[in-house]
Amino acid sequence: MSPTLRAFLRNSFLPFYETTKREEPNTLRFYKCRVEKLLQDPILSALKLEVVSTQTVAEYVARLLENEPKIAVATINRDLATLRRALRLANEWGELVSKPPKISLLDGEVCR
Repeated sequence: MSPTLRAFLRNSFLPFYETTKREEPNTLRFYKCRVEKLLQDPILSALKLEVVSTQTVAEYVARLLENEPKIAVATINRDLATLRRALRLANEWGELVSKPPKISLLDGEVCR
């Protein structure tokens, strides 16, 4: 059985980036920040990896928009991209047996 998203992010995902991105402090800071944001959602972070689905991710986005109505689309997209990366790594490492869900980014992001 797979770990919770919270356990995977804390015990596998972040340590991986702390080791592999030691020479890239901005990348490491980015992932730490995004992981902390994902962990702030008690519902999403408590889910077992195999339970995370496009539906549970959509519910997470809805909660974000409800609780932080002025949150930027770009901020949500960085969280989603981090979650997508974490689930893909979990699959590669055998922590998530099934194929990870397709996590699409939101439209409307203002680019430079």
